[in-house]
Amino acid sequence: MGVLGDTDIEPIEQNLEDFNLKDFVNVQSQLEERVLQFNQIRDVYGNDYQKLYRREFISPMDNELNLAIPDTGELRRVVMFGSNNYQAMAGDSRVRQAMKDAIDVYGVGGAGSPLLCGTSTMHSLLERNMASFKGKDECILFSSGYSAQQGWMKALLDKNDIVFMDAYSHTSFNEGLTLTGVKKVPFRHNNLEDLERKLKAFRKRRKTAWIFVEGVYSMHGDTVDLKQVVALSKKYDCKIAVDDAHGVGVLGETGRGIEEHCGVDPADITISMGTFSKAFGAVGGYVCVSKFYSDYIRYMAKSHMFSASIPSPIAAAINEALNILREEPERAKQLHDKVDYLVNGLRQVGIETSSQSAIVPIAIPVGANARELAVEYDKENIFVNLVDYPAVPLDQQRFRATVIVSHTKQDLDRLISATQRIYSQYGLL
Repeated sequence: MGVLGDTDIEPIEQNLEDFNLKDFVNVQSQLEERVLQFNQIRDVYGNDYQKLYRREFISPMDNELNLAIPDTGELRRVVMFGSNNYQAMAGDSRVRQAMKDAIDVYGVGGAGSPLLCGTSTMHSLLERNMASFKGKDECILFSSGYSAQQGWMKALLDKNDIVFMDAYSHTSFNEGLTLTGVKKVPFRHNNLEDLERKLKAFRKRRKTAWIFVEGVYSMHGDTVDLKQVVALSKKYDCKIAVDDAHGVGVLGETGRGIEEHCGVDPADITISMGTFSKAFGAVGGYVCVSKFYSDYIRYMAKSHMFSASIPSPIAAAINEALNILREEPERAKQLHDKVDYLVNGLRQVGIETSSQSAIVPIAIPVGANARELAVEYDKENIFVNLVDYPAVPLDQQRFRATVIVSHTKQDLDRLISATQRIYSQYGLL
């Protein structure tokens, strides 16, 4: 991959999220032909496999939930290992009640953008609460984590800046870079020696430089050494942006995220952003910053300026979830204890894996039929997400199991034993 027009930077490993299904259809064809090609590719997968997408649930998202069986009206109870609802807030009775109460006060929505008529008292309360939780002066709310990512980038990055980015950066960041036209220098995933080598070679070419990392990388479950990143940022005069979507509520002694986990002063992080759709069990995004940057982002981030605010009842639910995390800091440790139990159990049956977060990858050996394996998990009434080709390379196919704090030992044992049976059945152990 050439960077800044140079050829002395070796190719970087492919990010799992960079693969695009559009690469597998003839983009030179007319629209109807491209859609037909896609439909033909989809149909090859088989009806049983296709049923694993858009499965309809009809109960609160938790360690177990009810799935609706199409056409019959029957329900099926499954163990959920596919949701990012790490702290079980989506179905928590206190969170649900907070949302119900807020409907009576605020209605269902403000029907306006935050700067004009879309900010309620509940939005302001959540902003102050979240900013305090992340150790920053201000918090800016967005309609999604995706729009939060692109919003701050569009507001603060300039085509004359330079960004040093982990090669496994999220799609929302990669697309944000395209919108800004900023110069980018990728470094090998979690390889800070490679980052420093790139900083030495390219930092002086631009007045403003950024380092972008994620607290937890969503396909691998590993974390960044943020303390070392901070040291490099000070050495080479860079600002830091952190996407803590999968870290907040999960990492750190009290679940405050990657900064707490690594013992980093939040003041050393310029942008701390994420989403409320993971550990908070709701929807929406946030950007936490110093007061110096806050209003500039509010006015310059188009995805903030030109999107309706998240509904006040949603903000109330998030705020209650945040209060629960504050009042019950032990939840983070409880979650990690369950992750450790699952990882150790899988290793004992021959599945080599690891995790520093709530995400546990289960590798699929090259040559195995990933979709057949996925159907087998479904037959076991275990809901686990398959990340398969062509969305990722054949040698990177995996099941992405996510642990929820409400999972019981029986739930975890069920996934372990099912994995052992399925992998053994197909000769993979």
